[in-house]
Amino acid sequence: MRTITEQLEAHSNSVWLRNEDTGLVSFEFAFEEGKLLTKSDAAVAKISPTLRIETLRPGRKYSGLVNPVWLRIFEKDLHFPWRDHVMALGVITILTVPLLIAGDVAGVIGISFTRKTLFSR
Repeated sequence: MRTITEQLEAHSNSVWLRNEDTGLVSFEFAFEEGKLLTKSDAAVAKISPTLRIETLRPGRKYSGLVNPVWLRIFEKDLHFPWRDHVMALGVITILTVPLLIAGDVAGVIGISFTRKTLFSR
């Protein structure tokens, strides 16, 4: 996680895993401000570390999330439990990259940036 953050010159990153029964993704751990946070950390548990995967790509089912997606945190119509937390850290965009196992979405890695960032395919 430290390597991802350093190589992409990101602020932080996090791993979210999908529960096959509920379809929800749950926060597992993050590398934030040089520290590893887990879902057992009290500060993290207060944020509601579970959300619908459709939050990451509105209008699409989780099976349609096979490409990276940019979330622009400052957009007023983007609502998710972690928004206030990441905005307080100065994050303005999050690149969500699906974790695929045998073509199925098992979760996502969220890579957070405090500056405008462009990637090309």
